[in-house]
Amino acid sequence: MNSLKAENIEFIDNYLKNSGVQFVDVRLEMIDHVASEIEAKINDGNKSGFYNIFKNYMILNKSNLLKTNAKYYRIVDKKIFRHFLRKALSLHGVFISVIIILSWSFLERILDKSQMDYFLSNAPLWIIISFSVIYFVIVWRRKNRYSALERIGFYIMILGQIVNFSLYKRDFSILSDANNYLFMKLSVSALVFSLIILTFSVLEFKKSYQLKYETIN
Repeated sequence: MNSLKAENIEFIDNYLKNSGVQFVDVRLEMIDHVASEIEAKINDGNKSGFYNIFKNYMILNKSNLLKTNAKYYRIVDKKIFRHFLRKALSLHGVFISVIIILSWSFLERILDKSQMDYFLSNAPLWIIISFSVIYFVIVWRRKNRYSALERIGFYIMILGQIVNFSLYKRDFSILSDANNYLFMKLSVSALVFSLIILTFSVLEFKKSYQLKYETIN
């Protein structure tokens, strides 16, 4: 079975990038689809060469490919979600959970109750700002954007803020202070854990394609 060369994959990647497909993860799925179609034509006996096959394929399919790119967003989301679950339940997930627990233990030693209350009330916003700044610095330096991090990360961060707001605005007269404090710790921990695991999942998703197509950066 014939496989495309590294320079062929790079050509498809650059073509899609120049056609306005900005997100790396979505582009990876589209590259995989286009490469598979071209390989199938070569294996069916088409001898006209990669560039001619690619040109003819795009003449017929480019418009539909770009118009239906929402399909590739859904494919990416499903694959990222599977990576997310695997990573969350793996030793990586256990290690991150242990680090978060140890971090709480450390903070509880160095902060008094009022300081911890202030930290918990502001932590979700600080986490969101930190995550966003780091992400956009990386985007600015490497020119790579990831749809899953931007979209799913956005939903996770909004959910974290909603939970944080509801816990602080809600009347906790029924619950003890200990329960209130536990809820806040769990909320912040879940936000940190989810964003870290999501980031690792996207990078793992990208790595799987880097192993398949060596030229993808």
